[in-house]
Order: sequence, then structure tokens, then C-alpha cells
Amino acid sequence: MNEDYGWTINSNNNEKYNAACLKAAEDDEAFSTFKIDPDYTKILEGGPREVADYYYSKIMTHPLYNIWKDNVDKFLVNESYCRPKQYEFEFGKCSSATLKNSYNMLDVMNFIGSNSSVQTIVEIGGGYGGVACMLHELSDNFEKYILIDTPEACKLADRYLKEIGKSGKIITLPCTEVENYDFGGRIDLTIAVNSLSECDLKTQLMYVNKVITQSQYTYIVRNIDSEENAFKHKECVRALDDTFLVDDSEKIEEKWSQNRVVYVKKDENG
Repeated sequence: MNEDYGWTINSNNNEKYNAACLKAAEDDEAFSTFKIDPDYTKILEGGPREVADYYYSKIMTHPLYNIWKDNVDKFLVNESYCRPKQYEFEFGKCSSATLKNSYNMLDVMNFIGSNSSVQTIVEIGGGYGGVACMLHELSDNFEKYILIDTPEACKLADRYLKEIGKSGKIITLPCTEVENYDFGGRIDLTIAVNSLSECDLKTQLMYVNKVITQSQYTYIVRNIDSEENAFKHKECVRALDDTFLVDDSEKIEEKWSQNRVVYVKKDENG
């Protein structure tokens, strides 16, 4: 894997983000406020009020809204740590990142169904572990959660998970080690929210071959707003054999970026 980890985003932002992750992992003061560090928020966290309102409106109209309403404290598990940028709502203070993650998690639940037995979860681009913590809070029935990200982000996630008592079932896997990692031949759920689209085609295909082809369910949010991104998406779909059912039928996650939700399911009877 290249020194940039196959990441195609602005190299300056990439470097500053990874440096911010490493600093927060190693320095107590930096850790306590990393969610508002401008070098960190170039990639994650810190969205404006408009983003928070947009995702809350999607949550309120989601088929599983009652799950959110009945478990709002669990969805807000990350709001008590490392000073996120928050906005006032009738249910309390909340960041745009948590509302986005909440919407995505409701969508994942709706996709896999309540009767699905999910034991092994892999997240491509797991950041500091926000989604992992949220799912752990909502249900700890899974056996293993593998969080993949840059080595620097994984160091921050290791500290964050330990600090809030969510380490154990949740483990980090640096992206530099994915190609040689043994996933055991069976993954129940893969999550890749706004991560695959940020990689070059070679790296995307590596994740398809090493992770998605082993996964029963895969939930992807990716940007297909250019010919190049659309081509990469088609190549990833082509890399799957006929036992995979792919639904990329224009469900838009973000209206301003045209991020599309892609559902992939392995048809074991196919």
C-alpha cells in the first residue's frame, strides 16, 4: 500500500488529519478536545448546524425512528467525550457527526433486519470508533468488531475505546495490514460510510476482494458524482460474483454531495 494508504483526498488535509490523530492519541490535552481540532475536522466531525438539522430530519422520517426515540441516550454515547461541536435539540445537545452516524445505523438495522445474527462486523474507515461505540451501546451481542483505518487513526481509536470502556470486542486493524489479515472466511456485516470513495481504484478493489466478498451484508455510502467515481463504483460491482445482490438504485444520503447508499447482500441460495 502506498504511503498515502491509497487515500485520494487532498494530501495536505490527509497529513494534517493523521498528525492530529497521532497527537490526540499521545497527548492528554489534545485528546480531550480532538473533535474540535481544525486539522481533525478537515476529515471528520465539526459539521455545521445545517448538516445536523438535515440528518435529524432524516432520522425523524426513518422507518425505524422509534428505535432512535426509545434509545436516544445510547445513540448519543459519543457526545460526552472529547468536546464535540454541539447544537441544541429538543432531546438535548448533539453534534452533526452523531446525527449522521445515527441515521446510517438506523439504515443498517433496516437493511439487515431484526432477525439477522450478526457476530462479526468490519468497518472500513472507522475513524476514532464513533460508530463502533454506538453499535456496542445499542447491542453487544456481536463477537468481534474490526475497525480499519490509517495507523494513526487506529492509535487514536485504541485510546478512545479504552477511555470510554468499549475496548475488548472492538479491535483496530491498520489499513496497511489488511491484505495479510485473515478474516476467517465469514463476515456478517461490513460498513463503509464515506470511505471507499476516498480511495484509489486499486485500494477499493483490495477491500472488495479481502472484505466485502466475505461479508453477508455490506452497507456503503459512496460519492458517485463524477465519471471517475462512477467508473470506480462499477468496477467494484463487477468484482463481485453472481451470488451478490447489489442495490445502488439512487437512494441519496446527502442531497448536497449526492452521496449514494449502496446495499450489497450475499445470496447464499444463489
